[in-house]
Amino acid sequence: MINIQVECPKILARSLVSYGYTTENLKLLGNGSEGAVYSTNTHIFKIFFDCRKTISEEKLAFISKNFRANEKISGVRQLSDIITDHDVLIFITPYESYTPYRGGDVENVLAILVDAKHNDYIYTNFHPKNLMYDTSHKLRIIDVGRSLESYNENGYGNMIRRAFLSTYFFQRSDLVDLMSSLHRPGEVRELIGIDKFLEKLSSKLQSKIEEN
Repeated sequence: MINIQVECPKILARSLVSYGYTTENLKLLGNGSEGAVYSTNTHIFKIFFDCRKTISEEKLAFISKNFRANEKISGVRQLSDIITDHDVLIFITPYESYTPYRGGDVENVLAILVDAKHNDYIYTNFHPKNLMYDTSHKLRIIDVGRSLESYNENGYGNMIRRAFLSTYFFQRSDLVDLMSSLHRPGEVRELIGIDKFLEKLSSKLQSKIEEN
């Protein structure tokens, strides 16, 4: 397993140079549970700490097929390249200025849900911290990794509920715990009022079907 503080930047820099990327102004943006995110003036790089355990070959194939320069999908920030080199896995996106999501944007959140249903994927970690606006003010999922899965009804239902909480309860300091409660028995009282959200989603899904 990669030592975050010491090995990550060395391994990343060596891999980037090998594949023709510049390491000038390479800086750490942050660490997550899956890996570390770095940027230069031209690209954003996510290097996985333990790619063999984190991303299966099947999951990598799914991500590469659906979220690598795929213009059909608009709800997820697209990868421009993937580097796989022995035990090293790096996801690459072009550098772009992003604005954090602060909640309350029903229309853009619904647009992501419609995109997911239409393109047969789900995102299991829907949370404000994993959403950002691009320069055209389009809201996108920015965390490409194991939380992206093939579409299934149960997973999509959970994605909807997390999207609802991310929209209306984004300011809650216990939002992570609140979302975890979705997987426990009992009623989640914060979901009272989700019916109108579901009605809007249903209407937009129907409109999408009629477009095609």
